[in-house]
Amino acid sequence: MTRNERRIGVVLTLVAFTITVRAQFDLGGSLGVYFYGIEPRDAQDQGYASFDKPNDEPAFTASLFYREKRSAHTDLGLELQYTMKEFDARYGYGGANSSEGKDVHVTLHLLHFGITPEVRMTYSGNTVVRFGPQIGLLISGRMSGYGWTNDVYSQTQTSYDGVRATDFKGDLRAFFGMGFRLPTGKACGLTIDPYVSASINSLLKSEPGSKGTEYGIKFGVARRSAREALTAIIDRKAPSPARGSW
Repeated sequence: MTRNERRIGVVLTLVAFTITVRAQFDLGGSLGVYFYGIEPRDAQDQGYASFDKPNDEPAFTASLFYREKRSAHTDLGLELQYTMKEFDARYGYGGANSSEGKDVHVTLHLLHFGITPEVRMTYSGNTVVRFGPQIGLLISGRMSGYGWTNDVYSQTQTSYDGVRATDFKGDLRAFFGMGFRLPTGKACGLTIDPYVSASINSLLKSEPGSKGTEYGIKFGVARRSAREALTAIIDRKAPSPARGSW
């Protein structure tokens, strides 16, 4: 190796090191597919529920993410993830003298806000493990089918045709996944994010409720920014503790 080649190598190393040190966070988005299952929780009192997916085809998901690149070990990650779920549901309660229930086809559009710290698995930070909670919001939902009410004196039935799915809500989920970033330039990269998540609370409002799991993979693009990261701003803005405090 000539002296000029060594000089060029040193310069490139210093440039790469400077970019790595100055890198503060990634902004990006991804598209993917996932599979999900949904089933009733253990029945309590007189409530009952059952769920059935019309097919086992994968569903569509889309995400926007913010991923910091400051620490040598663990960084903050934030993500908004859209998912759509479609299934048949039968739920209600039954007693000795009365019962009521619904048999409907449900479509739910959900948005989950994830707080998912990243633990580096490599020195470069291009391979990470993520975990944390996802807080769900029901954006919109529709259901079609019928409901009924029976008692000792009467029996009524109501039809639903694309009405709001007011019996359902967003759920809280526990998220775990991995992340792989493939650099494609000085600031850009491709991302591959396999994941699994499990519900902590129920999508169905009434007893006995529901539980479910998701597993999928997302492919995206990310752009690295050297601007000040959120945690750096918080550190700078936070007041210093008084001398002598805990």
